[in-house]
Amino acid sequence: MGSPASMLRALSLLCLSLALSSAQKWPALKTTFSINPFTGFNPQPRTSSEAEAAGWELLASCDGKFLGHRYANPADFSLVLIYDDAGYIAGSQSVVPLQYIDTSLVDLTVNPAYQLDMWKDQEAYFTTAYFVDPAVICAGGRSSEEWESQGTGDRLLVQVGET
Repeated sequence: MGSPASMLRALSLLCLSLALSSAQKWPALKTTFSINPFTGFNPQPRTSSEAEAAGWELLASCDGKFLGHRYANPADFSLVLIYDDAGYIAGSQSVVPLQYIDTSLVDLTVNPAYQLDMWKDQEAYFTTAYFVDPAVICAGGRSSEEWESQGTGDRLLVQVGET
């Protein structure tokens, strides 16, 4: 067994290594849907300008119930991407249209993580995850320096209830 000083040094190095590895930049946003777990990693737009160029449509902007500028792919109702005022990715939403929910099996009204809102012209339940500090999303967004250092985000927060 080593001396207390060498054990303390080893513990310090371990803590430093963990801290440095946890401070890595989040460089991409990919979603999956595939029976094969080795395929189906689909890159998603990380800026609102990339989303618009890919044909995504603006659903709402900082409307009170949800933060950010919410964009939807017209060909896929299952995902909404959220951008901050500066146009950087700030979160995402999973979407389940009301017409696909069998209320005899599940009652989403009792789970505040599911919020009823509109996806285009149909009612749907949304679960929302934010990747950045919610306080900055509709208050100017992240700076280019924060975007460069953090990438997609620096945290994962799930919205429970309305804002």
